[in-house]
Amino acid sequence: MTRDGAPTTLLDRASVLASFGLTEHIMRFTSIYSFSSTRPLGFLLDDFVAACSKSFEPPKVDRNRAVFADSVLVALEDPLLDASGEGKDHTHCRADEESRSKSARTKPRDLLLSVTYSLQEESMGKKLLQIFKDQVACN
Repeated sequence: MTRDGAPTTLLDRASVLASFGLTEHIMRFTSIYSFSSTRPLGFLLDDFVAACSKSFEPPKVDRNRAVFADSVLVALEDPLLDASGEGKDHTHCRADEESRSKSARTKPRDLLLSVTYSLQEESMGKKLLQIFKDQVACN
């Protein structure tokens, strides 16, 4: 009952979606793993894609992101660059990262790996995260 005494009615899923002008609703989850590395993001992603090739079809890769099976997004980020805005325009490339890493001894940076997946893709998302922890971040 509502405050004015009118009975409430629960709507079915299709009616609720239609009331918002939607035809589909997917809940997404993101798992974040924090780690330290001296290696450039591009090289970490290359190693990750290679490690995943035994278990999954090759992903679509764009800068420091990979999309597996058109539904699971994996992103590597340097929160300090992204917070300052330097990493937002993505004008740097892997060649720049390689020359920087060769020209100076770099200190380990705190980095983030985020894996975003739907409930239907939860097992894939968890497996991708575990592959990264076991085979890439530990090197």
